[in-house]
Amino acid sequence: MIIDVSKDAIPRIRNVYLLYHILPGLLIREDFRQAIKNTGIELEEAPYRKEIEKRLDLLAGKGAVFRNNGKSIYLNRLSPACALCDKGEGALTVDVTHNCNRNCYHCFGDTSKIPKGQIYDYPGAVDAFAEMSEVRSMALSGGEPLLYKSHALNCLGYVDEQFPEAYKRLYTNGDFLDADVLRELQEVHLDEIRFSIKHTDFDDWSTLRKKIALSGDFIPNVMVEMPVMPGTLAVMKDILVQLDELEIFGINLCEFCYCMHHAKEYNERSYKAKFPPFKTLYLNRRQYPGIPVAGSDLESYDLLAFAGDRGLKIGVHYCSLENRLTSPIYEMNYGQADDPVGYFSQKDFFIKNAIVCGQEDILQVMKVFERHGVKDCRIVDGPAKYIEFHVGGIALLKDLDIDIGIVSSVMESDASSPALGREEHGASVKAREYGKRKRVVKIDLTHPGIFDFEKDV
Repeated sequence: MIIDVSKDAIPRIRNVYLLYHILPGLLIREDFRQAIKNTGIELEEAPYRKEIEKRLDLLAGKGAVFRNNGKSIYLNRLSPACALCDKGEGALTVDVTHNCNRNCYHCFGDTSKIPKGQIYDYPGAVDAFAEMSEVRSMALSGGEPLLYKSHALNCLGYVDEQFPEAYKRLYTNGDFLDADVLRELQEVHLDEIRFSIKHTDFDDWSTLRKKIALSGDFIPNVMVEMPVMPGTLAVMKDILVQLDELEIFGINLCEFCYCMHHAKEYNERSYKAKFPPFKTLYLNRRQYPGIPVAGSDLESYDLLAFAGDRGLKIGVHYCSLENRLTSPIYEMNYGQADDPVGYFSQKDFFIKNAIVCGQEDILQVMKVFERHGVKDCRIVDGPAKYIEFHVGGIALLKDLDIDIGIVSSVMESDASSPALGREEHGASVKAREYGKRKRVVKIDLTHPGIFDFEKDV
């Protein structure tokens, strides 16, 4: 077991030297918490863990498939593009524009602030990605790509010519879709069309229904992608049944998020931001896309259970925000854990290592390692001296009653830096090699008697 270290868990840390290393991460998290509150939204703190566990156990009993350590869950089938999403290997996303004909308050991009007619260099984006990676799938997103149809078609055609085996999908709200446009999308060999919509689009959905049904005549895989907004469970169940009747490929149930703006809209609907958004919070200077809204995950699990109970045939996939954010972590850390004390976790893709702090505890660990011939460990001097070692070595320390820190790190480029301007110290010391540096994201607590390598990391 690993004890998640929050400010409430501080009294459980007996070793003051370990606390010295843990505090910087806690301060960064508290800074972020306050930054979210400053946008005007209320927070749901440390929410409903037991309710989540009950629902996940129920879904496991219904045959749901758990991916990416439970961040992605599906029934029946999964889009080939979604199968690549967690690691991002060969998964290219291109935005022709961020302009959109709609102005949804919950959109990650504040479209009201984007100049009209803004078109991005999509051939350049495709070529730059192809220089670094095989192109296995391509998503054309936005904004609304079909707002500038010729550019959308040119981009899809360019990818089709350069990478004919790549799986191509298009995100659209469907407003500009008709048989002629679908025929043009068919000509550039679009593999999947994904209607990115919300539950209110189904209030009078005769037109939308026709477009979704018509798309199946031209495009092999037809998908719907919707945020699950708390309080819409009954409506969403009805939508699942109606989509199943259309025999489309499937639906993505996306965790509904607070987009860091339009707090008034969220407050008017009594939505609260979930905090912490996930167990290990990685922040850097890049714009943070948002955080989950409390309760969206619970209702998504209920919808999966409903689909299983009703025997629906379409694919039903729950995609959490965390699932969408793991690929950058994977890309940064994969192949970087050649350090013998580092372990590349398959649960969250962070690099893990263990630390023990303070002269007395360090000596106890060194004596055990000497008896077992462990060489892959090192002493790091400083104000709070520590020994760091591979997490697999914790099993050798089972007879010791000591605090152990479980360190989660990323290998950043030198251009990145700590979130919100806080400088690193202690166990977050920089290790610059080949344009990369190791930055500690979080340190959690464990003890030799409760740690399980297979289950915990």
